[in-house]
Amino acid sequence: MTTAGHSRRRSAKPPSDFSQRLLDLLRTVADIASGKSHRGRSRHHHRRGGPEPRVPSARPGPAEWIVKRKIGVTRLAAGFALFLVLAWIGWRIAADTAAQNLAVSAPAEALSWMPGAAAALDQNSQAELKKPDGNIEAAEGWAREALRARPLDDYALFLLGIAAERRGDANSAETLMQEAGARTWRNPGTQLWLFEHAAKRKDFATALRHADALFRVAPTFLAPLFPAIAAFTVEPKGLQALGDFLATSPPWRDWMLLSLSARLYDKSHLDQLYALLSQSKHPPTVRELEAYLDRLIKDGRYELAYRTWRQAAPEQGAAANDVPYNGDFKRPADGLPFNWSIASIPGADVAIVPAEGSKGRALRVQFSGARVRFAHIQQLVLLPPGHYRLTGRVKADNLETSRGLWWTVLCAGKAEVTLGNTDLVSGNLPWSEFHADFVVPEEKCKAQIVRLELPARIASEQQIEGQVWYQDLRIVPARQSTEKPRQVIAQ
Repeated sequence: MTTAGHSRRRSAKPPSDFSQRLLDLLRTVADIASGKSHRGRSRHHHRRGGPEPRVPSARPGPAEWIVKRKIGVTRLAAGFALFLVLAWIGWRIAADTAAQNLAVSAPAEALSWMPGAAAALDQNSQAELKKPDGNIEAAEGWAREALRARPLDDYALFLLGIAAERRGDANSAETLMQEAGARTWRNPGTQLWLFEHAAKRKDFATALRHADALFRVAPTFLAPLFPAIAAFTVEPKGLQALGDFLATSPPWRDWMLLSLSARLYDKSHLDQLYALLSQSKHPPTVRELEAYLDRLIKDGRYELAYRTWRQAAPEQGAAANDVPYNGDFKRPADGLPFNWSIASIPGADVAIVPAEGSKGRALRVQFSGARVRFAHIQQLVLLPPGHYRLTGRVKADNLETSRGLWWTVLCAGKAEVTLGNTDLVSGNLPWSEFHADFVVPEEKCKAQIVRLELPARIASEQQIEGQVWYQDLRIVPARQSTEKPRQVIAQ
């Protein structure tokens, strides 16, 4: 009767899917408590004499099932306790997830899921502090509540520091910010605050440590803080601190040195900074040195640029006195002004390769047949006034062009003045000698440029195809051909 009555009740109102899953979970918990499993029951599902008769009634209710299992009170209590723990953990995970997802977009809703959600409390505090007439006490209350919920919440300390500063309590603000910065270096707001306040105290070394932390986690701050970093160079202690810190080669040094080289107004401060770095364990890289040399050349300080280049590469030895430097192309073209500078351009492929049909190495240029405004290989030299001869060797292979290529020597500066050109080369040519005589004037020609170019006068003359090789370039005094000219070195 009991079973039939239970069956009638179930047929009258079938359980929901959720109720059925709950019953299944309860059975599983009871099985765990009794030391049995559903798998153990399934092994006795069939009797040896044939299939077990199916009972038309529904599955027994929870109470009957527990009674038939003969589960003790202790085991049953343990099973339900385990179920409650698992249910609480599941709810907690769901609530934490919902609170985290809503903390920024809807902190009030996040707090309805999890009243102690630190991230949501931080958002409430931050929103209040952003208001010009915000409630400072309320902001501090939310931040303190966030700290109670999550004692390691460095952002709550940062907010408390901002609130203290808004109240005019500078000492408390400094203490709170220092504590927040000690907990983590990854909060940009904290590091920015500490940088600014250390810079105001002219504690340059400390300010740069915070700037380093800030730039590592948020490189977008480099450009906005550049004027502040550049201002360090005005103070002798600031310049020394900046040089010492850049000597450790932080990842943002390249950007900073390139920016200082291009934008720092006081040239003497830039000179001192590079002098400090040149004596450190991490001297300027080729890229960093190129930026500084370009600035010196732009300012017309050719002699200092040359001295700096020589000091940065002492292994060049006597070869650095050759004009042009690396005229035999035995060394890499690093792009520095006093070595070969080779710029890439579509339609022309430039490389230093073994000289085809000759000894040594050569500069090879291959043209695809496209129109090219080619003037992309050059070197800066320093020659005193006088008569000179540019010599070298050339080979051409099916170099099809309406004009040809030549080497030209010009006065460096804003208005480049041509001093001389070699003969134009085109067609097919075996290895041959060439030369060009020129005169360096007494005035307005402190430095000269040696450049390979296609002197096209109209667009159609820019079309060029084929290959050309050059080697053994030298500039010698025209009246003393056995003597090599020397670069001018200011004493």
